[in-house]
Amino acid sequence: MRIGFDAKRLFHNHTGLGVYSRRLVEGLAKHHVEHEYLLYAQKVEQSRYKAKFKDFSLRPGKGWAWRTVGLSKDIVSDACDLYHGLSHELPLNLHKRGIKTVVTMHDVIFKVDPDLFPYVDRKIYDLKWRYSCKHANAIIAVSEHTRCDLIELYNVPDEKIRVIYPPVPPPPIPNILVDQSVENKYGLSEPFWLFVGAINPRKNLLGILRAMLISKGSMPLVVVGSGGSYEKKVRQFVVQNGLSPRVRFMGHLPNEELPIFYRRATALIYPSHYEGFGIPLVESLHNGTPVITSNSSSMPEAAGPGAILVDPDSPEDIAEAMSKMSSSPTLRSELSTAGRLHAQRFTTEKVVQHTMNLYKYLSTSQY
Repeated sequence: MRIGFDAKRLFHNHTGLGVYSRRLVEGLAKHHVEHEYLLYAQKVEQSRYKAKFKDFSLRPGKGWAWRTVGLSKDIVSDACDLYHGLSHELPLNLHKRGIKTVVTMHDVIFKVDPDLFPYVDRKIYDLKWRYSCKHANAIIAVSEHTRCDLIELYNVPDEKIRVIYPPVPPPPIPNILVDQSVENKYGLSEPFWLFVGAINPRKNLLGILRAMLISKGSMPLVVVGSGGSYEKKVRQFVVQNGLSPRVRFMGHLPNEELPIFYRRATALIYPSHYEGFGIPLVESLHNGTPVITSNSSSMPEAAGPGAILVDPDSPEDIAEAMSKMSSSPTLRSELSTAGRLHAQRFTTEKVVQHTMNLYKYLSTSQY
């Protein structure tokens, strides 16, 4: 098959949607070499990931409306058998050209928490999501929770949706010398809590800080990620409440160093208000580190038995979970063992095979 992909996020997004796109496409190319993979994107020459995908068939586009209006013509010209929109969107009228389409729907955050988005953006997203849900031959939902959201909010027939989790590969086998080098580089000699993710209101970093004020413990928090105005608000809170000695802001870390942070942490704390999935949860479990996460949306699904679940709106609840986790090596060990096993559900090989099975089904059906 000739399979086309919307590669905008693959080339230009460094976090969730981009990580999903790169891992899936790389996995497909590695495990199913018999197919050809075409990547449609603009400004590829400006991407830090260009070299990584240089052996793929790159199809650059031009014009501000190309991804929505002009892309269908290019896909038809390239004689694609199937097109996969990796992040919520499909080009207009492709369904009229006889090409099977798949779209991955990650979340409906703008519906669940509209205050986080300007009015115009919400309307545009809603139009795009609704169009994709209506015209795609099949929809991949990244969690059961997202599947339920699509059925409730967009009246999508259940049989049109396949739940295929994002690929989250296990880390490389630890190298003691490399681990020690990273630990020395960042001074990771004492136990710490870990937060990984964008620093924005939805991720609820302030909830962790409020819990630290309630908790009697003194364990520091290491924050991996960055943000805009919300990060400034968080940093002000840290200073105003005397937490500066206990909070370290690391910014973004190289991918090869992040597993060492997971392994050295006592637990990942991830009390997000809403997630379509929650990749850091599984990354932490792969590294044998238990998590404290929210009892809502997709997070119980992603974290499984490797977590203590909390009410994200209750700093007291988060603080209690931190106390349990820090005081019981037995609990941490039990959660670690169960979490590692649970994380095997999300390996790249399994996700790629489920995805390819869907492609093959569509290519041979009259769906």
